[in-house]
Amino acid sequence: EALMFATPFLVLFMLFNGVVISRESAPIYLRWLFPISPTYWTLQTIITRIAEEEGQPDHFILTMYNFESGHEFHALWIVVVMNIVFRSLQVLALRYCNKIQK
Repeated sequence: EALMFATPFLVLFMLFNGVVISRESAPIYLRWLFPISPTYWTLQTIITRIAEEEGQPDHFILTMYNFESGHEFHALWIVVVMNIVFRSLQVLALRYCNKIQK
């Protein structure tokens, strides 16, 4: 049952990760998903770090997906906040939606 509730969020975050649907190709009314998508920030951080380690900070993948370096703290912040939010929702769902017989 938990997977059923989590699936819409997982699908949205996986679609709006900056690679499947880029910020530029997304419709205007859905661009608000990028700033709150943990997969977008995590993927951007990983790809920019790899490009910097290869010595190519202007790698074509970075320009193709419009990824920028220097957002590591923001990525960490989003992942931590989303973890707290979804864990809190999990606890609430277990408390109020779970019908345990005593």
